[in-house]
Amino acid sequence: MTQERYEIIGEKFEIVDEELDLEMHSKLEFLDKDYFPDGNLRYETYRKGEKLHGPSTYYGNGGEVLSRTWYFEGVKVGKAWRYYPNGQLYSLERFIDGKPHLVQEYYYIDGSLKTIVHFDAGVYHGESKLFWPDGTLKRECLFQEGQKMHDKFYDENGKLATALS
Repeated sequence: MTQERYEIIGEKFEIVDEELDLEMHSKLEFLDKDYFPDGNLRYETYRKGEKLHGPSTYYGNGGEVLSRTWYFEGVKVGKAWRYYPNGQLYSLERFIDGKPHLVQEYYYIDGSLKTIVHFDAGVYHGESKLFWPDGTLKRECLFQEGQKMHDKFYDENGKLATALS
């Protein structure tokens, strides 16, 4: 299991993520907050000057977390989590220097896997798969350094419907 830590420690934040080969530490400078008309917290973001710097968290009107993304001097870094209003994970996305990196995962509201897409520093690279709600494979693509090598579509029963090369 890889080490992973995204946390605020006093007036600093720390990201340690072995999967993404990240180790970042920095001072938190300014906390910006906004509220819904009823007084519930809408978001809280940390900034360094005008740039997002640290965790940025958005909430639903009921107080539920809708997303949490980390920034370093205005650039997305590390993992970003997005949630359905019921609290179920919608996506887990990974970023290096503001670009999608490694696997991006998306889920149906019931928690089953919807889509996985692989990137290498912002470029499609590797296998991408989409699934029907029952978990059956819907589409499969293979990319090599941004170039689509093949693309296969499957019907709801998992039978190959179309293959493109």
